[in-house]
Amino acid sequence: MKIFQKVKQLATPYTLHLKSSPVVVMDTFCEKGNEQKFNVFTDQLIGGDSKGVVVFKEEDEAVTFLGQIQIDKKKQLESLPYVGIEYKYSKSVNIAKFTKILFKMRTDGQIYKIRIGVNSSYDFGQHHAYAYIVDQSQMWNTYSIPFKNFEHQGFDKDVQSLELSAEGLQLYQFDIMKESKINEKIAVQIKEFALSQEELTEQEINFKRPIFYKYLQKQDILDTGREKYNQMMHNVNQKSNPNGKSINNWYD
Repeated sequence: MKIFQKVKQLATPYTLHLKSSPVVVMDTFCEKGNEQKFNVFTDQLIGGDSKGVVVFKEEDEAVTFLGQIQIDKKKQLESLPYVGIEYKYSKSVNIAKFTKILFKMRTDGQIYKIRIGVNSSYDFGQHHAYAYIVDQSQMWNTYSIPFKNFEHQGFDKDVQSLELSAEGLQLYQFDIMKESKINEKIAVQIKEFALSQEELTEQEINFKRPIFYKYLQKQDILDTGREKYNQMMHNVNQKSNPNGKSINNWYD
């Protein structure tokens, strides 16, 4: 079997009622005014031109994030141009007893970076850890990302291999962001965010991060501008978008 056929996905959408035990719902975003729980952040902090806005769409009962990455080739930024939204929980939560995060979201089919902010007892600092999701169904899905699947930022290489829960970390922030080297419009909706104590599935336990080789460029993959990630495989029995409307039409 070829290597690319063994690649596991970073996050898998599946049907789950977030209020079911042993899941702890951290917050919901289904009412007008919930958009105020999020802050937009963009590459304007480093001299870029990208922009975004958070609104509440009553017809979908969800917080909606619309953004636009704008490239100016005359500007040399410290990183890829980006735009995102951040949600800061009112109190830090010890994640040692939890195995994964869950969030109910709908995207426009692009690659998104899911980032969590944690306070560490390891070095008494604040750090970020991240994973990626890809889902081109444009349907509402509940995503599950085990803490062990997140890459740490700010730790040395010896700590990189440790699970987040092993550090006794306190979760205080949840971000959704898009990075790109080309001009792009983005659209994301979110309804709920939760933590789970559920045991990991066999797929989650055997998770291996994608291996990026040049031959993968010939396969059905997406380009983040820096690394390449395989697209999410979809259930053939999954229903199509009921209204037949792309969420990219929100810009119209």
